[in-house]
Amino acid sequence: MSLQTRTLSKLLDFSALPIGWHYGNGIPINKRVIDSAIDIYNAFLLVGLSRNDAFPGVGGEVLVTAYYRKPSGTDHYVAVIAEQDGSFSFRYEIDSQEITYIQSDNVRTIKLAIYNVAGQIWSISGSSTQKTLISTVDALATWRLSAPQMEGCPSSIEFVPMELAAA
Repeated sequence: MSLQTRTLSKLLDFSALPIGWHYGNGIPINKRVIDSAIDIYNAFLLVGLSRNDAFPGVGGEVLVTAYYRKPSGTDHYVAVIAEQDGSFSFRYEIDSQEITYIQSDNVRTIKLAIYNVAGQIWSISGSSTQKTLISTVDALATWRLSAPQMEGCPSSIEFVPMELAAA
């Protein structure tokens, strides 16, 4: 389930669009298309693409977009169209140059493409720490609790009145 955001509110509101909603053109957007668009929106959120938007299409399709600007100034743009026939179009651009374009009938293919984009944006090599503060294996030792291991739920055992514990 998604948090109620502006984009999610827009997606849900698309179900109320009547015939002719765009200056006499535009057909209503069916629930299956909206559900697919919400699925794509959730995939964007899952990978950290939280700057996003959604737009209805006059043919009953929905465009869901995500944007990310790296600190270096590089702009990333991802767009997915959920079509009436159940197909999808995926586009990924860096600085307005198309990097990837995919058409598929499978939402899993589109989600995989979204996850791949996230891997490109947040590559491990670019963001990993090169040094660590832990200098020896001994520094990784775990600290044991001083309390002995108890059976059952420790919190319920601690708060049982003595009269009931003896019964």
